Amino acid sequence: MLTQRLYNTGQVCCASKRFLVHKDVAEEFAKKVVEKIGALKQGMPSEEDTQIGCLISEKAARTVEEQIQLTVQQGGKIVLGGGRDGAFIEPTVIVDVPKTADVAIDMEIFGPVVPIITFKTAEEAIEIANASKFGLSSCIFSADQKTCAKFACELEAGGVVINGASFYRSFEQPFGGYKYSGIGTEGVMSTFDEMTHTKSIVLKNIL
Repeated sequence: MLTQRLYNTGQVCCASKRFLVHKDVAEEFAKKVVEKIGALKQGMPSEEDTQIGCLISEKAARTVEEQIQLTVQQGGKIVLGGGRDGAFIEPTVIVDVPKTADVAIDMEIFGPVVPIITFKTAEEAIEIANASKFGLSSCIFSADQKTCAKFACELEAGGVVINGASFYRSFEQPFGGYKYSGIGTEGVMSTFDEMTHTKSIVLKNIL
């Protein structure tokens, strides 16, 4: 999950942008995330041992920096990273993010940032997830497959990956989102539908 979130330095449309974690395991989750991300080497993309590179431009990095600062102003707490050096954004983990914060709703951080939002019940998690006007992709992690099925049916997103990252995208599957995350889908078979007009011809009184 974290590998896919940080792929291309977090600049992937269907990578996870919000992390909803049950309050009972949130502290342990955050600790493990910090350990894993903190061990990654940041450097120039041209260097073979680099694991986290720079963003597409310094302008993009400044935007991510401002979004991080806004999330902190709205109640979040940085436990890893948060800094910027030119086009480089330090891999960042933010905990205690309120469900009313911009990043918890409609603000997409297009960079190596993991905002963690806690929930108490499945219903609250679904409410938080669906509060966004966007709905491209989503993922669910649970050992209980009934819980996974419940979330998969109720999440307002074009794709749901169970026990895997939402970064997953098979060439054959339809790819597209709900709400403001696009109109229609792309993919091998769905492309035919997108490029085809359907017409109904009704014959009446021809005999």
